[in-house]
Amino acid sequence: MRYKAHVPNLAKRILEHDRFEIHICFTSYRGHASQIARQAVMASFDAVVAAGGDGSINEIASELVGTQVALGILPMGSGNGLAYKLGIPFDIEKALYTINRYYTMRIDVGKVNEQYFFSTMGIGFDALVVQDFHHNKLRGMWGYTQKILAHLFQYESETVEVAANGKIWREKAFIVTAGNSGVYGYGIGMTAQTSDMHDGQFELVILRDFPRWKTPYILGMVSKGYLNSLKEAILIHTDEASISTNQPTFVHIDGEAAAPAQHLHICLLPQALTVIT
Repeated sequence: MRYKAHVPNLAKRILEHDRFEIHICFTSYRGHASQIARQAVMASFDAVVAAGGDGSINEIASELVGTQVALGILPMGSGNGLAYKLGIPFDIEKALYTINRYYTMRIDVGKVNEQYFFSTMGIGFDALVVQDFHHNKLRGMWGYTQKILAHLFQYESETVEVAANGKIWREKAFIVTAGNSGVYGYGIGMTAQTSDMHDGQFELVILRDFPRWKTPYILGMVSKGYLNSLKEAILIHTDEASISTNQPTFVHIDGEAAAPAQHLHICLLPQALTVIT
């Protein structure tokens, strides 16, 4: 059951009323979730539970960074990358029982320029796909697949300069991605199997330009966790990096299109967010 209209009734039935005082809010516009979360922090709520996808979760979680207010997640988006990494059930009833259990832990938070990210951010082909996906009537995995196929053979990789750990890489890159959870969605991501959200570092991947006929091979290697075996890939573990391009380029943050940028500074805030898992 994934329709948000049913969530209030489910929450009232499943959540333990002797433990929780429940307040349910529906968002009406972009940025409304941030406003609600900010008010919850000011009112000293114990937790804010987000019913939505990674974009909605980012709005809410960004207001909870550095506070004692915990983030709960009811996964109801297209990819649900953060929920996947945290092991939160995609079944909404089971996710609500997770809230009842109320086991919390602290996780790292990424920051790019002035915005937080919790799963991944990046530039290049994936950011173009995200940008185009938001104009697509077909949602979910098939919607992403449609956009990937539409752009794959026409996309022109651009030269990027990446600085991290005292080194500089200048590469013609298909994708540059920074992963905290490492998951784009559906359990898929450049470092989905290896990212650790508690280690004080993020994984920065430069995927060099490659002949497009190699796409199935590269996808296969990545899905099996063999990113390090790809000569097309550079994997960097770091807590700070900068990315520069010759001109402003598409950027995505947790699967949402962000403003194009030419210079990006990325850093990690260790264990800056409390989550309910």
